[in-house]
Parts: sequence; C-alpha cells; structure tokens
Amino acid sequence: MHFMCYDYYTMKKLPFISFSILFTVLLTVSCASTKSTADSADKNKKIEHPRTYILNPYEGAKSITLNYNDYYYCYEAKIDMWSYLKKDKPITEDKVIVRGRFKSSIAIPCLTVYLEDNSYEGNYCSVLSEDNRIMDIQPGSYFDLNLAFNINKDSAGGLSIVFSYDGINHGMADFMKVGKKAVLTFEEPAPEEEDFFTTNTNNEVIELEEDATAHTYNIHLEQWMPFIEIATHYPVVNGVEDMTMVDNYQAVVDLTPAFNGKLPRKGDTVNITWAAYSDVRLRNLYVRPVDCSAEAGGWRELLNVNWDDFDDYIVTRSIKSNEPFTGNVSFVMSKDTVAQFCLCIWYDIGDAWPNGPAIIKKAR
Repeated sequence: MHFMCYDYYTMKKLPFISFSILFTVLLTVSCASTKSTADSADKNKKIEHPRTYILNPYEGAKSITLNYNDYYYCYEAKIDMWSYLKKDKPITEDKVIVRGRFKSSIAIPCLTVYLEDNSYEGNYCSVLSEDNRIMDIQPGSYFDLNLAFNINKDSAGGLSIVFSYDGINHGMADFMKVGKKAVLTFEEPAPEEEDFFTTNTNNEVIELEEDATAHTYNIHLEQWMPFIEIATHYPVVNGVEDMTMVDNYQAVVDLTPAFNGKLPRKGDTVNITWAAYSDVRLRNLYVRPVDCSAEAGGWRELLNVNWDDFDDYIVTRSIKSNEPFTGNVSFVMSKDTVAQFCLCIWYDIGDAWPNGPAIIKKAR
C-alpha cells in the first residue's frame, strides 16, 4: 500500500498627426501582433511522432559498475533515463540516439548496448530496440558514444540504457562466468556541446503549458542534504501514532535554503537530482514536494497528487546496497509554496532489503 508524505490610460487628443506616421504606427502594431500570435502558436504546437530523442548516459549516472548477472551469464548495468522522457515517452518508430563519452576500468572485447523498459508495466525487462556493439575497448581512454536505436516497441513505463559484456566476445561465453566486473565512467558534456544534452520532455511541457513567468529550479539534493535517515512511519489514529502498524518508511527534509530567498510558485518547475549511497537495497524510491510550515497549516500538498499512480514521483529504481546511484525527478508545481519547501521521501513496505529503515548518504 502506498501512503503519502503528506492603465486604463487616458489618451490625449493630439492637434495633428500625419497619415504617414499613423500608417507607420499601425504597421508596427500589426507586425508586433503577428509576432505575438506566431510565438503563441509555437508554444502550443503539438509534438509529433515519430521524433528523435538524445540521451547522454552522464545525465543518468556519472559512473556504473557492470556486475555479473547470473540469469543472463554476462556483466551488466542499466542507467534509468525515464524521468527525462515520461512526459512524451518514446513509441514505436521513434529514434533514440545515445551520445556521450566514457572510459572503462578494464579491457572489453565487445560492449553491447540496447534500450529496455524495466518498469512494472514493461514486465521489468521489455527490450525496446536492437543491439549496438562497441568493439575493442581499452582501459583508461575515453570512447565516443554515438549510437542510434530505432524503437520497435512502445515504452510503457520506463526506459533504461543497458550496457553488457560476457568477458570474451559477443557470445554468451558458454554459460561460464568469464572476465570481471567493469566500471564505466561518463564525461560531463561542455556547456557549448548542445548536441550532447539529453532531451528533457519536462521542459517541453513547460513551453507548451506554462506562461513566460514560470521559473525552473535545478536542485542537487545531496549538496543540501548529505545525510538522510528514512525512518519507520506509523499511522496516526485519533491524533496518536499507532506503533502496532507500519505505513511505510519516510523522511521529510527542508530545502527552502536551496532557492536563495525565493519560493517555487504554481507553474514553476523543480528538477531534483540525487547522487548518493543507500545502506540497504531499495526497489523504488519516491519523492514529492510539500509545504510543512505553520503558515500552510502544517502540511500542504504542492502537486495535484494522483493517489492511484505514483510513478511520476519515482526518483530512481533498483538501488543496490552501498553502491552509488543517481536519480532524478521533475515537478511542475500545482500550488504556490506558502513558506517552506520540503521534500517527502519514502518507500513502501517490502521495497527494502532487509525490510526496514535506510540511511542515504552523499556519494563519495
């Protein structure tokens, strides 16, 4: 069960105005009006498919470790990119270009890359594309990634970039555990390398739906909260915690200082990224904004929460114990923050192994 953290102006007559000046004024106003209409049309134009998405693995994880997968007999790691795509998800006949730079800690004869929907809706392992392969990777040197994938199946609820190798070549290594785990480190694109920036469909929604006064805030959670304890949360019955039952595991953290004296308002977008470690395995980790101030009555939801579907609040999935993870989630504010911007962070009963509280620290 999911339980949520809770002037009329006066025109003076002019004695004389020439026809030419009047014509010029009218022409200028007409052009300005035409431009305004065109701009409005651009902001409201429909995004058409098939389309092309750019994914830079760095935007999902600065580094990954390819660990041995006993089921597929290979070394494998996945980078979840869904938070960038879920507002206009890739469908059949779309194209995804994986573009960036990386280096490996070991030699890899053949690195296989493909796209997968590993969400519940996608049955955790729904392959969305054919493979691309990178041959003869030597350790320590950066390699350019520029791989095109044609989407052959609609993404239902997720999209991850999968990197795998078997230790020998591009076969299955005869069902033997060959080779060793590899660490892939991704390079951050330079500000001028726009062709390397990940397509963020959340920003597209802003352009289509929000007015020019909307602001976007980018918050790195670990910079403001390097240590978070997610504790047992008990239901409140008649104003008293019932400690015979557990609702979920959650923490509420105050991020008001991160906005430098401002507070997000309705229509603003808040992008949260989080690079950290967890001391336990976690399946799904959720985040959403609330106002916990006395001025807001102690608890004010800042989104129009869909109480039947919480996937929009997943910051990351499949966290391994004591291994670095990078998560991201974006919110378009449905309400003004009154006095205090907080994040409610939670996971459900059964989503941790072992089941219970967790401590999440800033990535080393």
